[in-house]
Amino acid sequence: MRKLIAVFVFLLSSAPICFCRAQGPNPGAEIQFKWWADQKIVSQVGISADQVRTIETLWTGSRKELVDLKAEIDSRHKELHSLFEADAVDEQVYGEKLDRLYRLRADLEKKILHFRLGVRNVMTPDQRKKLHDVMVAFRKSRPDPPPDRPPQREPKGPPPKN
Repeated sequence: MRKLIAVFVFLLSSAPICFCRAQGPNPGAEIQFKWWADQKIVSQVGISADQVRTIETLWTGSRKELVDLKAEIDSRHKELHSLFEADAVDEQVYGEKLDRLYRLRADLEKKILHFRLGVRNVMTPDQRKKLHDVMVAFRKSRPDPPPDRPPQREPKGPPPKN
């Protein structure tokens, strides 16, 4: 019975991990590249030099935290895996470590959101709509990813309203 419970706990805990790995999270999950450093995109969207500097400052301030959180998430995931592979699984310890992993993931998502909201606040509604359109076109123009790499996600939700 203990083995059945341990397998059940592992399956419940690994499903979100697998999904998360397939979808991200990497530092800046929705930030696939520094689009504000691409002059073509900057001109298409109509971003000013001051806006580019502000976005870069936001990115510089966020990047270290994002990288550190991602490294800690990876470390905690490996720790969970090794705990599960042990002969005896202490469900309470495993559950506590799993809770910690989910809190770290939530922290990472919050940091990404904080950065994205900062960028959003720098841009006008028209610029946000143009950026959304440019990014959708960019993703559609890219070749299919290699089979060992998951496809990039489309931007969530409808395009920003003016």
